[in-house]
Amino acid sequence: MVGRAAQVLSDAGRPGHLASRNRQLRRGHLQLSAICADRFPEVEDNLAALRILEQEAEQQHTATSSAQEALQIFKDRYIGGADPYLQVITAQTAALSNERNDVDILRRRMDGLADQTLGGGWSVLERLGE
Repeated sequence: MVGRAAQVLSDAGRPGHLASRNRQLRRGHLQLSAICADRFPEVEDNLAALRILEQEAEQQHTATSSAQEALQIFKDRYIGGADPYLQVITAQTAALSNERNDVDILRRRMDGLADQTLGGGWSVLERLGE
């Protein structure tokens, strides 16, 4: 420990060493600044996309709820003899389609969050697993 401290003190006294260290620090600072400048627009885009997906998810959830209610109405009408079973099947198809859209939006939101928090999405996790 004492040897290392003595080396640092003796190196610090050389003007060439200080200039070299300052150049290294400036170079590192410029590299970091360039990386941040490249990534910042990406982060903004991801945040905007997540906000849009959140709104889309709310609208899709409303559509899914409406499709489920319509399905229940058509089931009740079929049981009461007012509608053919084809109406129930059509309502089931619409409800399933809306549920699939819900899941797709959720997946896209999760992908966006992974991109945002991990800085590269699920592929980063896959690479780490290799």
